[in-house]
Amino acid sequence: MDGHARSRLLLLAALLSSTAGQSPAVYFVVGEPLVLTPPVFGPLNSIVWDRNGDLVVEWVNSRPEHFSSFKRYANLNMTTGQLVIKPTIQRDAGLFKVVINKVQSLTYKAQVIKRVSKPEVQMRTLTCSGDPTGAGPVTYSWRKGTGPWGPEQKSPDTILENNKEVQGERTISCRMTNPVGEEESEPLKNPFYRDPPPGHVVGTECQDISQITISVELNPLTPHLRKKQWNIFFLAFLGPLGQ
Repeated sequence: MDGHARSRLLLLAALLSSTAGQSPAVYFVVGEPLVLTPPVFGPLNSIVWDRNGDLVVEWVNSRPEHFSSFKRYANLNMTTGQLVIKPTIQRDAGLFKVVINKVQSLTYKAQVIKRVSKPEVQMRTLTCSGDPTGAGPVTYSWRKGTGPWGPEQKSPDTILENNKEVQGERTISCRMTNPVGEEESEPLKNPFYRDPPPGHVVGTECQDISQITISVELNPLTPHLRKKQWNIFFLAFLGPLGQ
């Protein structure tokens, strides 16, 4: 072995020895690849990977030999020492150990995790910001859209919950009141507003279908057709949706 090769081997040994006893966590999602990439310096003569003490793949100057169920979905890169397992299953989690060129081993703790779900803001604190200095006893109230004002309260803050009722209102307003008057804010665009789904009817709801009969005088030149009954249907609309 020449001096350069010996130096590279010693450097690799030092690096692996410095990480002995440490098992860096490697996370993977079930069904997606688990990739384990050890540090490598110089040419490789042998690579052995195991999981929880059971051999996964072994290569010593020949074709890699795979063991147990990993025969179907483990791939070893003989140049880099990288091990790729795909597609992964739940039981692929565990402690993986690699031994390169019969030098001190390096371990990885493979753990299954799920991808984060899409988050949604559930509530938001709004403040009715005005100057109450010298205004005596001041109360605050809130209104969603063009609906009625809510109850008077001493706190200028309110918590806006992200629910269907709030999502249907375009704006939020607040009002300050004292014994001699009141002032309203400009409407604030509702951060939780959502456009209604296609085909959704907003504003009125058909509550009943009735039938009336009217008589219509026809052309006097046709006396045999003096009157005719016309049936007309109409829709009775009884106020906004939800009432």
